[in-house]
Amino acid sequence: MGQLKSKLLHHSGGDIGNLKEDPDDQWSNLYREREKNHLYKWVGMRTGGGLLTAFEKEGEDGVLKFANEKFVSMMYEDGVAPQMIRFSDYAKWKKTIIEVLLLWQRDRFKYLQNVQLGKTEEGDDVGQFGSKFREHLGQWRLNKRGVEGETIIHLLLNREEPMCSEIARILITRYPGLANDIYLGDEMFGQSALHLAIVHDDYETVQLLLQNSAQVNARACGTFFLPEDQKTGRKVTDYQGYAYYGEYPLAFAACFGNKDIYDLLIQYGADPNLQDMFGNTILHMCVINYSNSMYSYAVRHWAKPADPNIVNAAGLTPLTLATKLGRKDIFEEMLELMKVVSLKIPMLKLDTLI
Repeated sequence: MGQLKSKLLHHSGGDIGNLKEDPDDQWSNLYREREKNHLYKWVGMRTGGGLLTAFEKEGEDGVLKFANEKFVSMMYEDGVAPQMIRFSDYAKWKKTIIEVLLLWQRDRFKYLQNVQLGKTEEGDDVGQFGSKFREHLGQWRLNKRGVEGETIIHLLLNREEPMCSEIARILITRYPGLANDIYLGDEMFGQSALHLAIVHDDYETVQLLLQNSAQVNARACGTFFLPEDQKTGRKVTDYQGYAYYGEYPLAFAACFGNKDIYDLLIQYGADPNLQDMFGNTILHMCVINYSNSMYSYAVRHWAKPADPNIVNAAGLTPLTLATKLGRKDIFEEMLELMKVVSLKIPMLKLDTLI
């Protein structure tokens, strides 16, 4: 798990979920947007922030007082109840963000005119993630979010600091609707607080989020989470990427090898046989990420065993994927776990793959 996390942290500049650093960033409109957005003053991207100062001075009372004075009005129903975020809401937010980008560097974002576009009934372009958008409950107003569509909870959990996690739990306990907000920007699209807590092995926060109705099958499918070769448009993939973990929270838990969190997610209804955009299940992801022990654990799980016979979009079961990718150790583990005969895989097919 350490290698996976260090790989992710290195690629993301130490802040999982944050925008990549750009040498021209300080001159861009994105930088300007960050500078004038209160969220980044309350929780700094890497250090500091007014909310953290309030916690250091007055603890939980300070956090709740700060929230009441500064950002209750930035939540739907003043934080009392979440609101259904519909496609038209997303399209309106997306259009505003695109306009911000194009104002400063039109030429740099010419690709926006060429991507596959989703459209509202009014014809508004919303980018390539329009087709992936699903209506969901959200607590933080879209027009009060960060430049990637993130909320204050995402910023806190990105910091991976005990104090920030504690503040996040205080806010989620007081405003349960915050458990369901997701990133809406293209890079981190779909990432939830649940994904972030899993990446950081934060069992306590994962449990609190699930207790407050966090979506156990939320899908993190932004460009950041794609295999590297899919970011350049290749049709065939080797599934290798800095942060390709199978979209679902359960897949994230499997890739990071956290069995306690895996069990908890199963308890709250997570399905190990759900398939991501490439048709990969939990078991495929274990093969891709060299997670031998988690593969065995998922197949033999006492409550909801994963099915080793599901084929992905390339027509590969976890076993045949292991041979294709040259994962000898996990292939041998599979043969120990189940009889090859019961898999009903023609030996000729295996011979051609090995």
